[in-house]
Amino acid sequence: MSTSNCYKTKFFKNLALSFFSIVLFTNCVKAHDDRINGFPKNPDELSFLENIKHHQNLKDKMPPPPNTVKGVKENAKEGDYSLLRGVFTRKLEKYIFEFKDEKGDSLEVSFEGVQIPLDLTFNYPYFLWGCVLENDEVTVIQAQFLSPKL
Repeated sequence: MSTSNCYKTKFFKNLALSFFSIVLFTNCVKAHDDRINGFPKNPDELSFLENIKHHQNLKDKMPPPPNTVKGVKENAKEGDYSLLRGVFTRKLEKYIFEFKDEKGDSLEVSFEGVQIPLDLTFNYPYFLWGCVLENDEVTVIQAQFLSPKL
């Protein structure tokens, strides 16, 4: 190989490398400018930390889940069904019992029209499936199904 061919090959390799570097640098600057102006339009372009921050903001704005007493009290309407996990704490009336979930929020459960389980135990965990009867001043759920003791 002659000396002039060797210089030509190096020249073209350096030229190609320089061109590639300029293109890469330009794209990085453009991407950085897009992020300075706000979130990228495509959610797939969010960085890991931006994605976490975005989801935390959404979580703060979300209502409580419907499978909690707080969620039922704040969002349920009369006739809605709910599945709750918690304990019966005390008997309020003949067919009405107080029910607390794992967070300590309570509501009233009515067993009127259905048989109260003979082995119903206070402060023992149950799953309760019921229908919201009232949700204005006092939240009352009509028991439809109660899990066996867990």
